[in-house]
Amino acid sequence: MTHIFASAAASVLRRAGVPTRSGSAHPTGAAVLRGSLEEGTFEHRFWRTYQKGETDRLHQAAVDLARIRRHELRADRRQAKASAIGSAPPSMLPPQLSQSATAIFKLLCELGRLCKGEIYPTYDWFIEKTGFARATVARAIAQLKDAGFLLIQRRCKRVERDGPGPRYKQTSNAYRLEWPVGLDRWLNAQRTPCPLPDDEMVRLQVEEDNHRTMQLSKPPRKSTEELALFDTLARMARTIEERESQKDTQPLKSESDSLTYKGNWPGRPINST
Repeated sequence: MTHIFASAAASVLRRAGVPTRSGSAHPTGAAVLRGSLEEGTFEHRFWRTYQKGETDRLHQAAVDLARIRRHELRADRRQAKASAIGSAPPSMLPPQLSQSATAIFKLLCELGRLCKGEIYPTYDWFIEKTGFARATVARAIAQLKDAGFLLIQRRCKRVERDGPGPRYKQTSNAYRLEWPVGLDRWLNAQRTPCPLPDDEMVRLQVEEDNHRTMQLSKPPRKSTEELALFDTLARMARTIEERESQKDTQPLKSESDSLTYKGNWPGRPINST
């Protein structure tokens, strides 16, 4: 009990400006938050590198999920107004992601791609890049964490000081991008196809009309009996042509005729008389 009263008295004297026995103010100026790990001791196990295009797909998934959430909320409000049934419970809706959350997540994805997975920005850096208030940044990061897109680890670093024992102060968090569990269920079930441009719709309609016109312009298909009859008539015509060609052939030269061109000297015909 004695040390409890001593520490309480020391804090009261410190707030009053009276120097304590140590003669120094609070060593860090701020308390280290619970669950913080020392900087440089865990990052090699916490961070990971991302495949090519993975960060872009992660950001697009967050944007799609935010759009689906807004669509579900609007549909739920319309249904609640049209009927006496209450709105759907929050557990049936996708996780909430505001526009500020998707903007913050885009910056985190860019850092993950450019820095090979080593993501540790400060809140001041987010405020400078986006112009959001500190409360907005904190709310956006909390939404990303609750949705499953972010894994956050608090960090602290050692402070050099005189006297026994190490002292620590809070530093920036370490972030890791993750694919939320059950994300495919929402995206595959609720995602609507993107409408085609007007010129593409016109082109597809013209192709369909041309195809229908070509189908109508084709001659009617012959039946099996008609095809068999045409085949029989064609074979009969070929047989008749072969017989006629055999009658009109010229006779072969006889052996006697061929002897008239023979002689005991080349080029001298034998006199037949």
